[in-house]
Amino acid sequence: MINVAIDGPAGAGKSTIAKAAAKKLNFIYVDTGALYRAVAYNAVKCGAIDSEPKIKEMLKNIHIELKYNNGVQAVYLNGEDVSAYIRTPEISMGASKVSAIPEVRAFLLDLQRDIAKNNNVIMDGRDIATVVLPNADVKIFLFASPECRAERRYKELMEKGESVTFEEVLADVNKRDYQDSHREIAPLKPCKTSIMADLGQVSRRVRKLYYFAHRGEHKMKEFDYSSVPHYKTYNFIKAVFKPIIKWVYHIKYKGLENVPDEGTKYIVAINHTCALDPVFVAAPKNVPPLHFMAKVELFKNPIAAWFMTRMYAFPVKRGKGDTSAIDYGEKIINEGHVMAICPEGKRIKDKDGVPQKAKAGVAIIAKATNASVLPVAICCKGKIKAGKHVTVSYGKLLSPEELGLDKEECSRRDIANAAGMIMDKITELWEAEVK
Repeated sequence: MINVAIDGPAGAGKSTIAKAAAKKLNFIYVDTGALYRAVAYNAVKCGAIDSEPKIKEMLKNIHIELKYNNGVQAVYLNGEDVSAYIRTPEISMGASKVSAIPEVRAFLLDLQRDIAKNNNVIMDGRDIATVVLPNADVKIFLFASPECRAERRYKELMEKGESVTFEEVLADVNKRDYQDSHREIAPLKPCKTSIMADLGQVSRRVRKLYYFAHRGEHKMKEFDYSSVPHYKTYNFIKAVFKPIIKWVYHIKYKGLENVPDEGTKYIVAINHTCALDPVFVAAPKNVPPLHFMAKVELFKNPIAAWFMTRMYAFPVKRGKGDTSAIDYGEKIINEGHVMAICPEGKRIKDKDGVPQKAKAGVAIIAKATNASVLPVAICCKGKIKAGKHVTVSYGKLLSPEELGLDKEECSRRDIANAAGMIMDKITELWEAEVK
């Protein structure tokens, strides 16, 4: 069996790289940190997290298993899948605490080695190369600065709606680094024969290329921004579709005077009514080419992927805290292009077509880029279909100051309030036409 050991501090990107490599090589991916998180989760539930004797006693009554469904790891604690409950900051700190207890490490060591003995594995953790798999065929130590790792974690938490500041996340990262590297048993350190890789030195462009080329969800490469201003295919498709949608949907436009002039840094925020939303909004002549954030599933079909890439859409994994997509959206805006996003995250299912609550993504990107937001409402009572009248209404531009995003540091509440304000403006535009 072939064993690959990947070690490194929290947030260095171990799991991202290990998962992608395991999928490519058809190996089993073993997230050893999830095992310690499961122990910490049980300790928190039992009120034992602050008592080492209680944690030791608790080990007698817990059973942890790793199960795999199509290569995806799930962690079972006493027969219950706890994979969704072990990724909070509280459990992360708890995992660092329990991992310093020799009895806990001994409890999990045999499980880890048994998996490696019977499978080709890529295993990540803190002491894989030094303790768990000292004879691993390949040993890698990934690292990055605390600030780099904290930034990544902060974006993940904000996307999930957690109430944290960057300073709090950075403090947690530094605290966990100290705990992991100063514990008496199996401290975090590189093996002498490990390949050292500083991911903090990898350029943003390389990281994006890696995301699009190796994520495994679709085949897509980063856009060539040197050719973007020409938008030849985009403009051709726009010209073809404009008269068709005008005829089929009796479409009319309002507020086009609110579309900013070229050179304005802004995001277009749209209520998600149907698959034709990008076409509806982008059709008018004075609306610039829009880079839409679209669900990753749309890119799995080769024909659809070809079309989406030429329309300058880019993928996002919904409900997964996809920070790579957010980073890519930031780049689009900072390069001087216009990004479009549906703040609701998914298509409206309300039978009357009423806009729904916004997710945090649009506000996170607006904050990160200091961009304004143009609210746009696609207005149609009920489900959009051929023969129905559709109005696209463009509202007034919302500045970072109006959204409360001009502060040096924004809390979760600030982000949520900004996203809510954007969605309120879209709803107002919709109600003005429909009600």
